[in-house]
Amino acid sequence: LEPVTAADPGLHTHLPEVTAEAWANGLPRNYIPVCQTGTDYYCVDENGEVYYWQNEDFAEEHWDDIWHWAENVWLNSNH
Repeated sequence: LEPVTAADPGLHTHLPEVTAEAWANGLPRNYIPVCQTGTDYYCVDENGEVYYWQNEDFAEEHWDDIWHWAENVWLNSNH
């Protein structure tokens, strides 16, 4: 898993590109992707909660904030 990046527009993880792709693939526009995994996305809402958008729908599990997501998913990922 590779979180989005903001500094280098040449990377495949560049936030504007990942966001445009996610929105084009059906992710509601009030969510911002923080990580892409294949055609699915981890995304954050306006309250800072992180959700998993999978197969054009939200999975049940979510995280209270980006820090909980990073610890529980990104840093401990077996993907």
